[in-house]
Amino acid sequence: MTLCKLNRTEARTSLFLPILCFLLGACSNGSSNDLNNISLPSTLGVPGADNANTVTVPAATVEGPLVGAPVLVSTFFSLASQGYQQSEHLVSGTANAYTNVNAFDPDGHWQVQASAQAAYKTRIVVNRPIDPADFNGTVVVEWLNVTAGFDSAPDWGMLHKELIRKGYAWVGVTAQKVGVDSLIDGSAAALTGGGDPLRYASLNHPGDSYAFDIYSQVAQAIREPGEIAPLGGLVAQRLIAAGESQSAHYMLTYVTAFAPLHALYDGYFIHSRLASSAGLIGQFREDSDTIPQEVRVRTDLGTPVMMLQTET
Repeated sequence: MTLCKLNRTEARTSLFLPILCFLLGACSNGSSNDLNNISLPSTLGVPGADNANTVTVPAATVEGPLVGAPVLVSTFFSLASQGYQQSEHLVSGTANAYTNVNAFDPDGHWQVQASAQAAYKTRIVVNRPIDPADFNGTVVVEWLNVTAGFDSAPDWGMLHKELIRKGYAWVGVTAQKVGVDSLIDGSAAALTGGGDPLRYASLNHPGDSYAFDIYSQVAQAIREPGEIAPLGGLVAQRLIAAGESQSAHYMLTYVTAFAPLHALYDGYFIHSRLASSAGLIGQFREDSDTIPQEVRVRTDLGTPVMMLQTET
């Protein structure tokens, strides 16, 4: 297993560096001299690898950018002063819900298949360098956290200094129904201050069983933009999926079930997860999917998975 070690202070200020270490192959597993242990890397879940396990995911239709500031708990400094700009887009399409093909074993080697379809319309928020020359080619796509009953962006909040310093783009995805509902009914705006009551009136979320596919369709829209590109003129070279706390609960399920099936992300950041993971019906904690009490990250992926746990 490949390991990168950071002390506590480094983890606070340069949290994202271990992911770069994984992606760039800068870490060693200590067995480089043992030729007998050399094996061909897995292509499972690798974008563009044409793996037999992978299905084509349609790109979300992108609208916007919307005029004015988005309703989102995030950082509150001027992005322009740091050479960055923010935009908000509506994204829509027809998403799949899924059911399991094999048992939900603790090893995380899960297989799923589409079981139902429904239309959706949600939003994304994009923070990106103004100057294309400052863009490093990597996009962090955060599954926004809805524990408080509305969207927040904890990973952007903790990583923004490093992301801005190194020229990343960041996309926050309102993947879950709670986030959409709080935008529609105005409760998010009431709690965060400001907001146009009509700004999100057209949004529609069919339920969190569709959230995984929505998250994939947003990734496809970033990779293969249509007439309206979420990143403007920037070209994404790498996508890293990220989620913290409750979102990490969903991110683990995404890695175990959808990374091999959709193969749209080059790496995964699971931040402060629980022992188990979310079920396919999309509820934060439920028993009907017979999810094990402990779920491990699957070991057969060809993409890196970085998992960070706090001490408390």
